[in-house]
Amino acid sequence: MTIGTPQRVAPAGAPAGAVVRPRRVPWRPSSWPAPLFVAFTYGLSRLCVLAGFAAAAAFQAGMSFGRIPVLWDGLWYLQLAGDGYPSAVPEVAGKATASTLAFFPVFPLAIRLVSAIPGVSDAAAGLVVSSATGGLAAWLVYRLAERLATPAVARRATMLFCFFPGSIVFSLVYSEGLMIALAAGCFLALHERRWVVAGGLAGLATACRPNAVVLVLACGWAAVEAARRGDRRGLVTPVLGVAGLAAFLAFLWVRTGEPGAWLRVQHSGWNQQIDFGQTLLRVISWPLPAPYGAGERILIAGGLAVAVVGLVALVRLVRRCGWPAPLAVYAAGIIVLASIYRVDTLRPRSVLAAFPLFIALGMRTSGRTARRLAIAGAGALLVLPWYYALPFASSSSP
Repeated sequence: MTIGTPQRVAPAGAPAGAVVRPRRVPWRPSSWPAPLFVAFTYGLSRLCVLAGFAAAAAFQAGMSFGRIPVLWDGLWYLQLAGDGYPSAVPEVAGKATASTLAFFPVFPLAIRLVSAIPGVSDAAAGLVVSSATGGLAAWLVYRLAERLATPAVARRATMLFCFFPGSIVFSLVYSEGLMIALAAGCFLALHERRWVVAGGLAGLATACRPNAVVLVLACGWAAVEAARRGDRRGLVTPVLGVAGLAAFLAFLWVRTGEPGAWLRVQHSGWNQQIDFGQTLLRVISWPLPAPYGAGERILIAGGLAVAVVGLVALVRLVRRCGWPAPLAVYAAGIIVLASIYRVDTLRPRSVLAAFPLFIALGMRTSGRTARRLAIAGAGALLVLPWYYALPFASSSSP
């Protein structure tokens, strides 16, 4: 017998000379190391989106495969990364028009840094930043879920997060991936009571997307809880968190000479304002007129249905013994803010930002249920690129 070769012992009752085959270990990604599992899950979800984009480009007349991921807001982000902010509020007949002044700076700044590499275009840099930060967000969601619960819960939460329909934005030139990664990193730092790091990440998040302002409330809640226990160092965290938003608004003030430049462009140029849910109610009320096409209605109604499920999970999240209240404050704030905004209402990508809900769902679902939901989400990720590739998308170009 060769030294080091394991013996194959035939089971009792087997005929003499019977060939015994080694038992194979089943192929189970759930048993892989955490980094490999997250990379596989995220990569598989991106392949679904890629296949959907390829199919949409093949069947949509005049639509190239490389152009789809930079439609809609992606065009504005690329213009901002290339040209910077205008020095005045663009107007037509005394009314502010849509412009890059409405977009926050951290994401286009990241695009500019990557595009500084020789041979990398702004569009390629935008896709690299979106994809990379989406993967980082998935990993940080896993780490946070693992800290709060168990590795099994973290794996289920990661699957639900990566295959949620709103995750299509990780394959577009959109800023959600960067914002979610910063927010998840902030919560991990809060969990470890690294107050300055948490505040710095929150500040970058509030300079990345406007809905990240609810992160300041979550940091404030955590700081108050810590102060009650005698640790007042956490009071610096919400101050640093709001500093990112304040710095951006101050920059636009200096740049344009108008203190309310961002608000005026948001309201007049982009028709973005708080209406306390009136638009959302009109959209989901099918018999009533709404300023959207049927496809947009279906998309937002679907987002609302997902949000309702998320709210149920949020209630359970709040009632769960020992669950950190700042996470509930953040998730509730994201959902409420999306519900009362006039244009960017409860879309899947808005719900995606409330990532603690996926951790809550991971706690309340079995592995089989999570896999079924992930399969359903994969189907949605195959279909959604068709919506983004519609010919009228070109009307959103700056």
